[in-house]
Amino acid sequence: MRVALLLLAVASVGIQVPPAHAEADTQTFLHTYDTSAQAGRRLLENTLAWDENGMSWANADLAQRHLPPLYCLPGRLVLTGDQLVDILRRQMAEKPETANLPFGLGLLTALKNLFPCPPEAGSN
Repeated sequence: MRVALLLLAVASVGIQVPPAHAEADTQTFLHTYDTSAQAGRRLLENTLAWDENGMSWANADLAQRHLPPLYCLPGRLVLTGDQLVDILRRQMAEKPETANLPFGLGLLTALKNLFPCPPEAGSN
């Protein structure tokens, strides 16, 4: 459903989108971002920001259950959509196998690598 809404929104701002799949891979996501007009880029940045927001809620749930978080942002850092695009792009450059991962998993992998948690995070 989320992908269908994203594709509908992207189509409405004149972005060329590859055929729909469950979720675009990281390479396709970044290619679409790079070849989109400004409005399309903002939409794709928002998509990453929404994904990261969901991951932060998952971290909150894990913390309530005294389980280790997925990743640990320093202090009160809030990442913007364009920062998340950059993080995803750097992850793919450093680890080319990320290109074939669904972009949400690519983002999670990048966040885990960039913001690892201290060993005691989430422990009792």
